[in-house]
Amino acid sequence: MYFGVMPGWSFQPGTRDDIPDPFAVKEFEHYTGRKVAFAPWSVSWHDHLTFPTADVEALWRAGYVPQIRLDSFPTQAYGENPVPAPGPVPSSSIAAGAHDDELRAFADAARATDIPISFDYDYEMNNAQPWGGRFDGGGTTTGYGDPSWPDGPEHFRDAYRRIVTIFREEGATNVTFFFHAGTVNGYGVGSYWEPWERFQWYYPGDDYIDWVGLSVYAEHDFNDVPQSFEQKLAGALQPPYEGGYAEITALGSRPVSIEEMGLHNMPSEQSKAQWVEDAAAVLQSGRYPRIAAVDWLAQNKENGRGYDAYPNTSQTFLDGFKAAFDRPLFDARAQFNGDCSPLAPARVTLHRRTLSWTTVPNAASYEVWSANRKVAVTRATSLRVAKPGPYRVRGVNLVGFGRFVPAK
Repeated sequence: MYFGVMPGWSFQPGTRDDIPDPFAVKEFEHYTGRKVAFAPWSVSWHDHLTFPTADVEALWRAGYVPQIRLDSFPTQAYGENPVPAPGPVPSSSIAAGAHDDELRAFADAARATDIPISFDYDYEMNNAQPWGGRFDGGGTTTGYGDPSWPDGPEHFRDAYRRIVTIFREEGATNVTFFFHAGTVNGYGVGSYWEPWERFQWYYPGDDYIDWVGLSVYAEHDFNDVPQSFEQKLAGALQPPYEGGYAEITALGSRPVSIEEMGLHNMPSEQSKAQWVEDAAAVLQSGRYPRIAAVDWLAQNKENGRGYDAYPNTSQTFLDGFKAAFDRPLFDARAQFNGDCSPLAPARVTLHRRTLSWTTVPNAASYEVWSANRKVAVTRATSLRVAKPGPYRVRGVNLVGFGRFVPAK
């Protein structure tokens, strides 16, 4: 089972866009002892759509699979009251093809990295998010498309299908697509969610999506006490709701990722520790065999939710977290169907005992060899050497090794 983390990213000034920092993931690993396979962060669509090449490369070079969560809503407007939903780039506009040129440029930039990328469009789209279906047609059926299909979900479904189709047309085969549905609570309870907001109405289909995902928190939306991980998955507290796991696995055959997992309003540090230990036990039980990835939302204490991976975390909770996730089940290393091994350096030169080479965007480090002996492993693109050579250099990353290029 893959383990990922959102380690409490900082925000871009004046926005809610995350600033992914590989050091924050390393720090999480240091304090928890839990190695991480992938790292998600949020990118929002402002007045233009820009691909985060530098962030993708930085996370990949640090040893993590980058996961881009693209919000169609400009996050600098998220805190306004009232929120101007659905924003300037709603799903209806994307589905109509109004943003094809921007999306093609985005897909081209993703392809050019030659790095395996996970991609998630408008996560938790069936929650009360400003980019959600309820703000872009809602449950009406007469304004768009199939009159038997609610317009809000239909706009989202068709927008995501269009996005995936554009990526495929542009040859961005290094991108894996996630459908991240909302927080697991229940339906038909008060006025919280409507039947037309169920996952089935939003899902683009297995022909477009590689993974399906859920958000599972301990927060208590329908009673006065936090709910266990399994109660949320199984819908035990909101009958006759079948539960999030049954609902999302009914969509098709794709593997399930717990895309957000964390804590909220827990009564004590001990109860937090117990919650994560119980959750890990459920994941190990085999009762939910389609779950193949977990992403821990590691917000800091000021944000009020999640696990703080920094030194001010309580030892009680830290011990519980280690007991929960320090298990072989969560040691899965990323595997890839395609070839994303490092490209070859375009040029390698030796001048006055300094060996230098051009940057390889999808390499995490470089090996320098002299004849049949490995001289060094470095993340730099130059190296002082003691002998005149000959030397050759190749890139290294999570996938494997690139082609050697001899120095000239």
